[in-house]
Amino acid sequence: MTAASRFGTLPDGDTVHEVTLRCGRMQAKVISWGAVLRDLRISLHGEARPLVLGFERLEHYLDHSRNQGANVGRYGGRTRGGRLAIDGQEFALSRNLDGRHHLHGGFNGLGRRNWRIVDATDETATLEIRSPDGDEGYPGELTLQCRYTLEESGLCVELSATTTAPTPVNILHHSYFNLDGAGQIDGHTLEIAAGEYLEFDAEGLPTGRKLAVAGSAFDFREPRTLSADERFDASFVLAGSPRGLPVHAATLTGSRKDLRMDVATTEPGLHFYNGYAAAAPVPGLDGRPHLPCSGLCLEATRFNDAVNLPQLGDVILRPHDTYLQKTRFSFTPIAA
Repeated sequence: MTAASRFGTLPDGDTVHEVTLRCGRMQAKVISWGAVLRDLRISLHGEARPLVLGFERLEHYLDHSRNQGANVGRYGGRTRGGRLAIDGQEFALSRNLDGRHHLHGGFNGLGRRNWRIVDATDETATLEIRSPDGDEGYPGELTLQCRYTLEESGLCVELSATTTAPTPVNILHHSYFNLDGAGQIDGHTLEIAAGEYLEFDAEGLPTGRKLAVAGSAFDFREPRTLSADERFDASFVLAGSPRGLPVHAATLTGSRKDLRMDVATTEPGLHFYNGYAAAAPVPGLDGRPHLPCSGLCLEATRFNDAVNLPQLGDVILRPHDTYLQKTRFSFTPIAA
């Protein structure tokens, strides 16, 4: 196994480790805390251009992270009232969103815990974490693995989970992308292969209705130029259920027009958050500031509050079944 280096020490004394992956023109750094993709770079025009937002110090993650690069769960997104029912039995989850709702797995979700690096090579890293029965209110013991595979033209993120009792699972990979390597996302263009999006209420929770993007502010079927003055925090419908193999979901092009990222996923949804509230008072990679809209998220997902809205799909993982998700981020230089 490729040796891991020490990235920092948690307040409880546990060590956070980091592994570095390399393949062709790509390089990535992964830390055990949150199974975070801390850094991702491509060699382009003689520079190692950063593609994601991250921090150089562990304490900055602990104090200021807005889930940069983390794998959040058990259930990424929002659960109304922090309540759910499975097979007629009700469960109360922690309410870490305004004291009213459950968000991203709770106060101490999996994206804010130290995982274990179980394997690492020059091009891959596999991390694992166990969430005990009753954790943040969830039933069953969940065992979750995240496998990063660096490829010559991109990064593949594979997630798998098993449980000892029926439980909802929706793991979000929460990297913030900026294809220019600096600044804000002004001038990036985005295309999303979705004809529908979820209607949200005033609290940012889905009503259960799927609406056509045509004629709305959520129509990204053709490339649209983004502005840092906008606010997007929306879920798009890619399919009715998870697919067996990744399918094209979105294309992002940097404002410098020299790099494109294509996203393909097995998941039925894609959540677009443009980072309007993700500023941090500490510097990021290479000392860059984290301003509002310094990066955007394209999160492969099942849907917010689907456990209470069965029309949005079955999100219950049962014993003897396995939760699987595979998402690929592919990068293509654009000739001048």
